[in-house]
Amino acid sequence: MDVTLESQVDVSALPPWARQMYKEAWDEAKRRANAAKLAEYSRDPVKFGNEVLNHAYYSDVEDLMKSIVANPITIAKSGNAVGKTYCAADIALWWFMVYDDAEVYVTAAPPLENLKNLLWGEMLHSIRGNQDLFKKFAIKELEVKRHDKSAIHGVTIPMTGTSEERVSKFSGKHSPHLLFIVDEGDAVPHEVYEGIETCMSGGMARLLILFNPKAQAGPVYQMELDQRARIINLSAMRHPNVISGEDIIPGAVTRETVVRRINQWTRPIVEGEDPSPVKRFEVPDSLIGTTANSLQGIPYPPLKPGL
Repeated sequence: MDVTLESQVDVSALPPWARQMYKEAWDEAKRRANAAKLAEYSRDPVKFGNEVLNHAYYSDVEDLMKSIVANPITIAKSGNAVGKTYCAADIALWWFMVYDDAEVYVTAAPPLENLKNLLWGEMLHSIRGNQDLFKKFAIKELEVKRHDKSAIHGVTIPMTGTSEERVSKFSGKHSPHLLFIVDEGDAVPHEVYEGIETCMSGGMARLLILFNPKAQAGPVYQMELDQRARIINLSAMRHPNVISGEDIIPGAVTRETVVRRINQWTRPIVEGEDPSPVKRFEVPDSLIGTTANSLQGIPYPPLKPGL
């Protein structure tokens, strides 16, 4: 990632010794400009994504990216197809690019295809779209390598073996700038988190866990209860596609899907009923009056305001 500087000097008119001095001074100016830009991006992953990767994000995803800067552990709870894996891939690339001693370890709940096809697949898609930026790195299956002490590693989770073996797979990893990303984190065994925790006592270390909430159980749920992480909710209700009713981000969640699920999964509160806050749902203003078809093609009535 090089900052563009324009020279006003006709180097060809200089004697050889002056050309060499000029080249050294010019290289040093570029190095300092790059260092200043990297320092700026290290505090602002959203700006890195916008300006370097040419990616745009909506508000929930921006909150998630900013949380990595401010908090040692971030848990991202999301609906389906709202951009969590896309965001996680960009976070991995941002961390790797802004710290030349960065070590990044990404994993996902078994099977291996969850990692290769989803999180790692999103990373490779971004890398292919920015080949000039990444051409100086060695890219192999489940590894993007700067040098022996700086790389992005895809780490598989053993489905067999002892508890100690699973802990050891994720322990002993150290770097001045260390990032772990765990996708489908609610289905990852607790030994993985035990191993990661042993690595986070020194340097600048961060852990990002992403999952679609299914059950109130497991090590990630316990982290939330113990208030050991910053919780970011990626809501389909705030997604640009759902708010606008248009396919602003192709392939992401749609208004049609959300409205259909509201009709499938909820019902109006009847008079005298007082459900717990966890079970309450209020139709957002952007969806009042909207409709969708059932899976059988039958139109639902327009959504009404209220709980």
